[in-house]
Amino acid sequence: MLKINNLKAADYTKLKFNHNATMSYGKRIGFVDEDNKALLKTNPRGEFGKLGVSYHGFLGSFFHSVIKVEVKEVDTEKTRVVYLNKKSTVKWLNSQLPDDKQVTNRTSCEKIVKKINKLSSILQQEEEVKEAKAKTADHRTYTPALTHRSLYGIMDRIKAAFWRAFAHFTNHSWRRLRFRFALQLREKTIDTASQILATATYRQTAKTVPAYKKFIAEAEAEGKKVRFAELPPTSKDNYIKPALKHEEETSLYVNGEIPLKHKRDTSTGTSGPSTPWYRGVAEQQHVEKMTTYAAKAILGDRPYSFINGFAMGPWATGVTATLAMNSNEQAGVAVIGPNIDEIYACIKEQCRIFGKKHPIVVSGYPPHIRAVVEKAVTEGFPLHDYTIIGVVGGEAMSEDLRDLLVEQRDEEGQIKRTGFKQCYSSYGASDLDINIGYESDFEIELRKLCHKPENAALAEELFGKNEFKPMIFHYDPLNYHIESDEERNLYYTCVRDDRISPRVRYNLGDIGKTMPVSELLATLKKHGIELKNPPNTSLPLLFIWGRQGAQISFRGCKVAPENLGETIRRLDAAEQPGLNGQVAHYGFYQHELNGRTVTEIHLEFNQDADYDNADEELLKKLIAKLAVVNTDFVAQIAACPHNEKPVLRVFKKGESPMDIQQKKYPMRKKQYIFKSGDEFIPTHADIKDKGKLIQLT
Repeated sequence: MLKINNLKAADYTKLKFNHNATMSYGKRIGFVDEDNKALLKTNPRGEFGKLGVSYHGFLGSFFHSVIKVEVKEVDTEKTRVVYLNKKSTVKWLNSQLPDDKQVTNRTSCEKIVKKINKLSSILQQEEEVKEAKAKTADHRTYTPALTHRSLYGIMDRIKAAFWRAFAHFTNHSWRRLRFRFALQLREKTIDTASQILATATYRQTAKTVPAYKKFIAEAEAEGKKVRFAELPPTSKDNYIKPALKHEEETSLYVNGEIPLKHKRDTSTGTSGPSTPWYRGVAEQQHVEKMTTYAAKAILGDRPYSFINGFAMGPWATGVTATLAMNSNEQAGVAVIGPNIDEIYACIKEQCRIFGKKHPIVVSGYPPHIRAVVEKAVTEGFPLHDYTIIGVVGGEAMSEDLRDLLVEQRDEEGQIKRTGFKQCYSSYGASDLDINIGYESDFEIELRKLCHKPENAALAEELFGKNEFKPMIFHYDPLNYHIESDEERNLYYTCVRDDRISPRVRYNLGDIGKTMPVSELLATLKKHGIELKNPPNTSLPLLFIWGRQGAQISFRGCKVAPENLGETIRRLDAAEQPGLNGQVAHYGFYQHELNGRTVTEIHLEFNQDADYDNADEELLKKLIAKLAVVNTDFVAQIAACPHNEKPVLRVFKKGESPMDIQQKKYPMRKKQYIFKSGDEFIPTHADIKDKGKLIQLT
């Protein structure tokens, strides 16, 4: 009998989600190189449900062309006989083999199994070639998730009407939405529906929105577009700003009109002047309804208090959250805004009045919520004794920050640091909607697992080699159709029909990719990991690395602020206990000096004593641990001349560029990277006499 000797098998037939419910794409099995689990991809073909290889039972082997093999299971170490579907095996194998090593359905079973046994060595050689090319070009590619559906399919027009009616029906109430998920519709079914609705959105937008009609006509002058992926992406620069520049903003709206009944929001102005966005009654009601549903997903039907710490005024999140909670009969609402002292005082008041069991939801920007928790830590107020949940948005939240917001206990369950019961992040944008993506306990547990050094292979397979860990959300394809290209540019199409300013293939500037939850669960199984919190639904995942250019380049190696955050967390857990809590802010500053690039690591400390104790030894630890977190960095730092190695600039509480920028522009996203010409750099009048510079001697 043929044997697969060099690889072990992981059965993907039943993948558990939603409290032991299962999703299945038939009998499928994957193969694992135990020495390098990230090498063989769970779904190398990049198609829904094509996890590994299809296989059959004994009876099924009489009706299909099969390869009978003996395999050893990765989790039980038991040997079993499986009948691999030959066509599926060939497709799976060829999706990973180089062109000169491909097999066909006519290739003998013996040769195919021989190729499978050699697959690891072949792929390792290919990886070396790819890495060499990637370093030369400073470019990494990812499996694209572009939609090549026909724009004008007749049957799709009929199906679009059905799916739109289905979405309206199930979004009408929380009970109906739960019914939709109880149906356990297959991921591929919902993804196809999302594609159909996206093409319907395109047709309607091209017909009714003057600016888009002009935009697409100019694109079609070069050739008619017949597939969705052929449509040129829109963005703020190529679509929104030209209309605003010529005072033709109404051309961005359906029938060239902004309805008299509307809500006006603006962007925060992080990347320039604030941009106005108008929202109609129906779309605003939908967003508010989805916001209340998100609360119900966490708290059920329990009454709760909602403390709104988001900025009020023209910014979308604060006002929308207030309107949503005001219409929710379960919620008592306190509208505070980003005032740290007032948020903290309101929390204590609510705790005193309603007691320990009453849920309190505290919302706001991550740095502001951290400041609230720090006040409780300083004053000794036991947040952990109460049922307090944080909800943050507006910027990414690192796991080192989450650790400072959520209660921390030792192995015996004794409290080490007070904090909330949990803190969830929400993803959105003023250009689109708030709450496009949601976190649950599942995504949080997954992200924390990926930060652990022992799970480096899992993180590599999910995110790529030497990539920092993205935010992880789930999203609803019947709300937004999201695509990603080879460079991980994300394109958003709102597939609802309630928007007065539709978005078609809108490039927000964020870098990320999507993944079916079945593929994620299969990958976890392959790596021998079982989560305590399985996903509650089969909604797809959205990985967000943040905005383009959100990293520094150190001698050609990309280093993200999240790499520095993870470095601090790992030092906290090993060589430098307590460092995570000591550091109030961190960031990078790069500038030119005497013809060379200087890279400064910036740390702001909460206590003067920690600032005073910061020395060259801390800098050495930061560099050494950063090389562990980002393995591209280790090669560059080894070859780096001594005078070009990173330096450390430390600041006392409230004196760093990060803190001063936040105080001056509290509505903007927190800045982690500073460069020559920026407003807040060490040569700035408010900063030049602050901090101390530490260099390697």
